Amino acid sequence: MMKKRLILSTFAAACLALGAAEYKAPSQALLPEVMNIPKSASAAKWLWFKTDRIRNYTTARYRKELILPENDKVVKAEFKVGLDDSGDVYCNGVKQRVQTFPQADFQVKYHQFDCSKNLRGGKNILAFEARNDVARAGLILRGTIEFASGKKMLLVSDDSFKAIKADQSNNRYYRVDFDDSKWEQAWAFGDVTASPWNRVSDVFNIFTSDEEKSAYYKALDEAVNLPASIASEAQSRAKVVYKNDM
Repeated sequence: MMKKRLILSTFAAACLALGAAEYKAPSQALLPEVMNIPKSASAAKWLWFKTDRIRNYTTARYRKELILPENDKVVKAEFKVGLDDSGDVYCNGVKQRVQTFPQADFQVKYHQFDCSKNLRGGKNILAFEARNDVARAGLILRGTIEFASGKKMLLVSDDSFKAIKADQSNNRYYRVDFDDSKWEQAWAFGDVTASPWNRVSDVFNIFTSDEEKSAYYKALDEAVNLPASIASEAQSRAKVVYKNDM
């Protein structure tokens, strides 16, 4: 077996040496065009509190401050939220009722919340608790606030949120007057392409806008299709001949 491996390695090295004189590597300027695989698809990010280890106790709490116009009434405020595995949503101290919505049949489901009645002009606090028994108690959110004037405000989960590990000192995290000045920025560790959620849920379609999807698919096409500067080049061909039952 060792002899066969040695012969195979020698054969492969010889093939490379024979072709080296004729092979012309693409210029460095072309490499970004070929290797530009998109690393992000959505503005909505999965959040967690900053820590160096994942433990089984993972209950995380999050807060987001919103400053809304005083003279433009909120008429609609719907948010789709992922709390992995479960959790609660509060708007200005009021616990929000979970709403279901049509979604693909996956292991992990997401929920919708309507905060229209609880948002007001000025300072507002959205608060979340996510609970998970074995891994990150993550949060992802996407929603739109609509005003009487017709204006709209997009809200997505990102590192402008604050996050902390749940304990007795922050049990009143959902209150508007709760002091979160010592909380750190949330850790945005991935978007809708992050595993395992991209495999066990419809996270991509739920938390990505049509514009984001178009941009992502376009970037994918550009990454996997050869640019014109390379595609027009003559194809190189190689032939492998097996000998001695190898």
